[in-house]
Formats: sequence, structure tokens, C-alpha cells
Amino acid sequence: MEKKQKRKNINGTVKRDVWFKYVGNKAKAKCFCCRKNEIFFCSGVHNTWQAGHIISHNNGGLAEINNLHPICKQCNNAMNDENWDDYISRHRNLYHSLPFLNENYYKKYQKGIVWWQSLYRMHLSRK
Repeated sequence: MEKKQKRKNINGTVKRDVWFKYVGNKAKAKCFCCRKNEIFFCSGVHNTWQAGHIISHNNGGLAEINNLHPICKQCNNAMNDENWDDYISRHRNLYHSLPFLNENYYKKYQKGIVWWQSLYRMHLSRK
């Protein structure tokens, strides 16, 4: 029986860059998944939020800025190995649905044309 390799933690620099890309210079924000829990950025310590994958690691998603977003620990743990859009679809009744995430999302990500941040901000501005 083959031992499963332990996955490396996401680099602190990448986490910091994810925060500044999606949240900016603010010290706190709402979880990008549930939009309920507050998450806080503490310089050098990333224990109040986690960098969640849009395309999960097990489905080929990379630990790069365009495939990560700041979310609370509860959402990241609940997501486990699911892709972001699958998780949101399953919890549509609990969380705000994000209509721009559709079945072509994975293909677009693979081609490198997903502009997640722009779409997310556009969605928030329509509320």
C-alpha cells in the first residue's frame, strides 16, 4: 500500500499576496465563501483565515494566486476536496449563490482566462 504524500502548506508570501489581491490593505473582510464570518489579516500570522482553492488541489488546482481566495477556516474545512463552484452549488440555500460560476468554469481556469476577482467584484456591485 502506497503512502499518500503530505501536501505542503501554502507559502506565507502567496497567502499575503492573495489577501492583498482580493481584499487590499484592509485588516478585515468577510469570508469570500459564506460572506458571513469575518476574517482578519495579521501580518506574519495567517491563523484567522485560509487561502481556499477555487479548483481543489486534488482536482489539479495549483496553489497560485489566481486559484486561491481568502476564506474562513470553517468553509475551507467543509470544502475539503471539492471545487469552489461545486461547494457553493451544494450550499446554495445557506450561502449567497454566485451565478457567474458555471460548468465551464473549470475549463476556463485551465485555459488561464478566469478573471475571478473582476467577476466577483462585479457580482458584489450588483447587490
